[in-house]
Amino acid sequence: MISWRVVPVALSVMVGAAGCYSTVSTSPPRPEPISAPPVQSSKPTTSAAPVTPPTGCAATIVSADPPEVHGVSADASIYGLLFPTHAGPIRQGDELKIVWRMTGEGDLWVSYTTPDQQSRALVFGPEPHGGSSYDRPGDEWGTEFRFDQAGCWHVHLQRTIGARDVWLTVVA
Repeated sequence: MISWRVVPVALSVMVGAAGCYSTVSTSPPRPEPISAPPVQSSKPTTSAAPVTPPTGCAATIVSADPPEVHGVSADASIYGLLFPTHAGPIRQGDELKIVWRMTGEGDLWVSYTTPDQQSRALVFGPEPHGGSSYDRPGDEWGTEFRFDQAGCWHVHLQRTIGARDVWLTVVA
């Protein structure tokens, strides 16, 4: 179960907006919990076209209490609940846990790249969660990222059906 810590946060977060962009709903439907962790097989071969961040990867806070990002595309919606270790923006050297709720079908693959397009390995995850108090649509997974440089980081989330991109701004 996820505990809700209220942390004053001024996170610098950018959610890619490939088609439509919407704000966080106050009462989305509650999906059934995952009964068993999905078995990781091979990465899906289908993918939505990659989304590029707006110029400058400008900071946008979707929700600060709790700190959350949200995005939708033609084939998926994504919510990310952030667990910062301090108030303020994400800083170079930080590790950040994010719990994702994503619609679609199949396993979840998460990749992320530095501002200069270098791939990084997740600290952990994605780990499927069987249930929690994070009330957003889709199946739930936990991840942790390490940000070793300042700039605009690209996070790509993909399921067999459904893909989404999120950008996180990291300061020095």
